[in-house]
Amino acid sequence: MTKARDLADLGNKTSLDEINDAYDAGALSNRNLIINGSMAIDQRNGGSSITPGNGTLTLDRWKAGLAQTSKFSLDQDSESPAGFTTSMKVTSLTAYTPSSNDHFFIEQEVEGYNAIPLALGSSDAKDISISFWVRSSLTGTFAGSVINSARNRSRVFEYTINTANTWEYKTVSFAGDTTGTWLTTNGKGITLRFSFGAAGTWLQNAGAWSTGNVTASSGSVNLVATNNATLYITGVQLEVGDTATPFEHRSYGDELAKCQRYYYRDNIGSNDHALSTQSNWNTTHFFGPYYMPVTMRANPTGSYSALSNFTLYQNSQTRTLTSLSFGASTSLNSRELTSHVSSSITPQGGAGWLRGQGTGWIALDAEL
Repeated sequence: MTKARDLADLGNKTSLDEINDAYDAGALSNRNLIINGSMAIDQRNGGSSITPGNGTLTLDRWKAGLAQTSKFSLDQDSESPAGFTTSMKVTSLTAYTPSSNDHFFIEQEVEGYNAIPLALGSSDAKDISISFWVRSSLTGTFAGSVINSARNRSRVFEYTINTANTWEYKTVSFAGDTTGTWLTTNGKGITLRFSFGAAGTWLQNAGAWSTGNVTASSGSVNLVATNNATLYITGVQLEVGDTATPFEHRSYGDELAKCQRYYYRDNIGSNDHALSTQSNWNTTHFFGPYYMPVTMRANPTGSYSALSNFTLYQNSQTRTLTSLSFGASTSLNSRELTSHVSSSITPQGGAGWLRGQGTGWIALDAEL
C-alpha cells in the first residue's frame, strides 16, 4: 500500500499498530515534493506584480515560460481558499491566440534528490498524484504537464474548472514513467507545469507518456486568449501514490529554509545590518566571509542592490565603495565577499565592517 493511500485511510485506522505502520511508511510528513506550493514565499518581488520574461523566477521556486512577452502578469495575492492565505494570481494582459509553437506557463523544477522516491525511468516507477486549488474567471478544460530534465519525456494532464470565480480542488493521478532519463542528483529531477496557452509542438494528447517537451492538450483553455482573464492557484502538491492526500502544510520557517536552498535574499531594511567582518589585504580591497543560512543546492551567483545601500567602516572611517564581488568557493554555506574601495589604504590587515543601510539587499542564486 502506498503512503498516499495510508494517509487517505488514516482516519479509518483504529489500532495503534495500524497508525504506527502508516507513520513508518512516511505518510504523515515529507509527502509534498513541491516547495512553496502555498505561494507564501516571495523573496524576489515582495508580493509585487511582475510581467515576466521567459525563464523569469517569480514567487519562490516558480518559473515563467513564455514565447511572447507581455501576455500575462504574475503576483502573490491574498485571494485564497479556506486554510490558505496566499495564492499566485495570473492575469492575461491581452487577447492573444497562441499560434505556431507558442507556449505560456508556470513551472517548478523539482531537484533530483527530492524526486528519488518516484523511481522514474525504472520498472519500479511509482504512481504520481498532483493536487491543487484553482480559481479562474474562465471555465472549461485546462491542462498541465510533467517533464524530465532532458525535456524528451512528458505527460499532459487535464483538469476542469466548472464554475467561474470559485475555488475548486483538483486532483490528478497517473502511473510514473518507466523509461527515459530522470535525474536523481542536484539537477532537475521532474518539472511540474501549468499551461496558460500553447500551440504546435507544445501540444500532446492527455493521458499517456510521450516523447518531447509538451505543455498542454489540444483544445484546452488558453487563458492568454481572453483579455483580463484571471487564474489563481495555491495548495500545489506532487507526491508518490495513486491517491492525492490533503495538502502538507509546513511552518513558514521550514518553507522559507527550503526556498533558501535555491535563492537567498538578505534584505537590509535598517542602518545597522551587519553583513561581513573584513580585513584589507591591499590598498583597494577588503575581504571576509558571507554566510548563508542554509546549505545551497550549488555554488550560487551573487548580486546586490545599489552601492549606496552599503558602507564599509575601517579605523573609525567610512570608506567609499566602488563595487562588491563574490569570490568562488567550494563551500555551499559561505562565500568570500570582497569590498572594493578607493585607494590609499595601508594593507596591514586592518579590520573593517561591511554593513547595509536603507532598503538594499544581497542575493545568492542557486536555482535549477
